[in-house]
Amino acid sequence: MEFELHRDVTGEAYRSLIEAACNKSAKFHLVIRKELAVAPSAKAVLKQLAPSLIRKVEKSEWASTMLDGSTAYVYYYRADDHAKNVLQQAVQSLYSWEQPYFPEDLSFFRANGIDWLATSSHERHCHLTLEPHEAKELLDKIATLQLD
Repeated sequence: MEFELHRDVTGEAYRSLIEAACNKSAKFHLVIRKELAVAPSAKAVLKQLAPSLIRKVEKSEWASTMLDGSTAYVYYYRADDHAKNVLQQAVQSLYSWEQPYFPEDLSFFRANGIDWLATSSHERHCHLTLEPHEAKELLDKIATLQLD
């Protein structure tokens, strides 16, 4: 089932969401839009995540976005403990993953390739693809989460 997240996830709830996402997912991606500036903080996060990098590809479409006539760099990473720690420490909220200060559109994928969580940071939009029991577990763990 697909669930919509209706507000940003911050602080300890954000760190718990990243923990759950890494536990349920095999990989995640972050995006650098070529037409936007890239701040030193964004470059630093990419460097910190380098040990978990699977591949970098130039694409016009990813989990939450389809560009019209342009491309972006999509970085795919293993959802391992190293990456989890970087994601938990780099920002304090889910929608903080936005250029120019950070890579954007943090999204997680199960081993079968289905997205577990997909964000469009600048649109303040996130959806999760969860089984009903997974949604209940997540809501039990993160009481402030609001899903529909």
